Amino acid sequence: MAIKQPTQTSSSAGKTIFALVLLVVAVAGLFLFVFPKKESFDGAVDEIAEKEMELSRAQNALSKLQSVEDSFEGSEVTQKDVLISIPDSLQQEKIIKTLAKHSEENEATINSLSFGLTNNRDGNFSILSITTNISGTHRNIINFLEALESDSRKFSVNTMSVQVLENGLENMSLNIEAYYL
Repeated sequence: MAIKQPTQTSSSAGKTIFALVLLVVAVAGLFLFVFPKKESFDGAVDEIAEKEMELSRAQNALSKLQSVEDSFEGSEVTQKDVLISIPDSLQQEKIIKTLAKHSEENEATINSLSFGLTNNRDGNFSILSITTNISGTHRNIINFLEALESDSRKFSVNTMSVQVLENGLENMSLNIEAYYL
C-alpha cells in the first residue's frame, strides 16, 4: 500500500498570488503616496539650505558686532556713544533735522539739499553722501561748519566751494558724508 502525499500546489499558488497582490499594493502605494511627496520634500530641503545660509550670515554679523562690543570694554567710549555717532540705520530724516537745526541756530540758510548712498570698500559701514548749498555771512557759515564738527553724529566735510555774493553774503556748496552701520 502506497501512501499518497497531499499536494501543495494549491497552497503555494495561493501564496504566490498573495505575494503578487502585496507587491502590486506596495508599488501602487509608492506612486500614490511617496512620489507626490518628493517635490514637497525637495522644496523643504531647499528651504532648509536657504535658512541655513541666512543663519550663517546672521551669525557672521553677530560675531562682528560682538568683537566690536568686546573692544569697547574698559574704554571711555560706550557702545551708545558709537551708535549715536554712527547709527545702525540710515536715519535720513534725523540728518535733515540736524542740518536744519544747525542752520537755524547759526542763521545760515539751506538753499538746496540732495542725498546719495555710497558703498564703503571695506563693507564695515555705509556712507550717506549729502550735497548742500547754504548761504549767510562768513561767520554764520563757519559757525554752521563748527556745529557739524561738534555734533554727536559723525559728519565729514569732503569738499566745499565759496561764492561771495554782491550783498556781502556768501554762498557755500558742501559735500558732506554721514555714516551708518
